[in-house]
Amino acid sequence: REWQLEAVEVALVKKRGMVIAPPRAGKTIFGVLLTTRLNVKTIIIASQRDWLTQFRNSYVGTVSEEAFTNMSPKRIAFCKTVEDFLNHDVCLCTFQQFMNPSGALILEKISRMPGLVLVDEVHFSAALATSRVLSKFSSEYLIGLTGTPARKRQSEEVIFRMLVGPVIYKAKVERLAPTIELLETGCDIQLPKGATKAGFSNWVTKLESDKDRVKLIARYVARAIKQGHSVMVPLARVKSVSIYIKAINHYFPEVVAIPFVGGMKPAVREQRLADIKNGEYKAVVGNIALLSTGLNIPVLSMLIDRITPSSNIPKAKQRWARVLTPLEGKMTPKVVIVMDESDAQRSMAKNEYWNAIKPEFNPIISKENQQRLSAWFSKRQGKPRLVDGRRISL
Repeated sequence: REWQLEAVEVALVKKRGMVIAPPRAGKTIFGVLLTTRLNVKTIIIASQRDWLTQFRNSYVGTVSEEAFTNMSPKRIAFCKTVEDFLNHDVCLCTFQQFMNPSGALILEKISRMPGLVLVDEVHFSAALATSRVLSKFSSEYLIGLTGTPARKRQSEEVIFRMLVGPVIYKAKVERLAPTIELLETGCDIQLPKGATKAGFSNWVTKLESDKDRVKLIARYVARAIKQGHSVMVPLARVKSVSIYIKAINHYFPEVVAIPFVGGMKPAVREQRLADIKNGEYKAVVGNIALLSTGLNIPVLSMLIDRITPSSNIPKAKQRWARVLTPLEGKMTPKVVIVMDESDAQRSMAKNEYWNAIKPEFNPIISKENQQRLSAWFSKRQGKPRLVDGRRISL
């Protein structure tokens, strides 16, 4: 894409800084292109191994994806030992592998090796442990890639901007506008007042596993699949993934929904991605963090949002963008907002909608649905509120 070519030229001159592009805009390919232009030993580091797998696939291809370079697979690897880093031209690694004493010793020995360090999803590098790792590298070129550099705490933005540098390029990329649909569940599981972190976690588990709620959402997903959609279902709990897969597949004679969670073997992960892209499966049900960031499945056309509570503006943008990639023959993308009778759910949904979704995507929503959504946002403890002078009961 034109922006990738422009960004490479900027990076070659600036040498350090952040390249911002919307999710699914092609940041990985930009990184691959930059390494081929520099032709130096490269370390690509990220918080999750799955993001690094996409880099490897772009360099050397898979059974279902064509390679973007003629690099031999022997020149790129997930590197763990000093010898691994010495013997490969493109080294893939996670921040976590350098956070123990033995990893720290390896980091000291390899920190001056690369001519280029690429940091994928650089906004995650603000944490103390990851920033300590990143600060050790002394490469000539240090480029951070991100779709959403903003963080909930502004102090975190300062950290990774100091480590990597300022924004040197911001891409403008065409993407589809989503249509909003609403799904009222009637589920009234409230977050206890003054709940601790453990109490919040317990509330999320209860919400995701509520039997009536699961049946309602699964039936909705099944209907969408029969209409031709490929559906993304993000959840917080691994146990919930199994529950929803069983509930969705119940409506079909064959398996249509498959899990996508952390810890999958690379071969299994690649095969599942290929099967979803090829249309063999119609729903991907998985961990919200894994599905929201770095996932490359352009065929996805529907997001079931808010099955799990969330109030994070950058992550909301990432999550919605997963279904907005243009693709020939793709159905109009839809985002389904799950509306529970929980005050905490309403409050968090309101924050993401008005501060992330509306300004970032300007979604298409009917007047009737906008009124219903606004009424839901303002309702408290089962009490209706006035909308256009009328009492609205949900």
